[in-house]
Amino acid sequence: MSCQKVQERLSAWLDGELEEKVAQEMAAHLAECAVCRRELAILQRLHDALANLTAPSPPDVTAKVLRHLPRRRRRSGWRSLSLAASLVLGLYLGHAVTGTLYLLPNRNQVGDLAIADVFMEYPLGSWGELFGSLNGEEGNGA
Repeated sequence: MSCQKVQERLSAWLDGELEEKVAQEMAAHLAECAVCRRELAILQRLHDALANLTAPSPPDVTAKVLRHLPRRRRRSGWRSLSLAASLVLGLYLGHAVTGTLYLLPNRNQVGDLAIADVFMEYPLGSWGELFGSLNGEEGNGA
């Protein structure tokens, strides 16, 4: 391996980023070449100095950042209350509409009803059964 290629990869060598084969070739070259070893020693000192370097931050940086952030607006309780009321109203209306459109027969009205009749597409007495019989899908065969 040439000195130029070795010196281009010295930083990656120090960081342990080289493939095993390339690292072995570089180790063999560094064992023989004093110029590349000297370059490695310089980079090693720089690497160690940068690793131990601390970057001080200004003492009031947190306060400055917090001053520039947008302030949180307090939310009114009315908004949450109106959303909850809308949800309750929607559930009530949904039950009211589907409860009258799709009624299951109770045991007092039906008596000895076959289980197949209970689980048919439209139960007896529902709007679905009425519309289905009008369309000829179920019921009187019309």
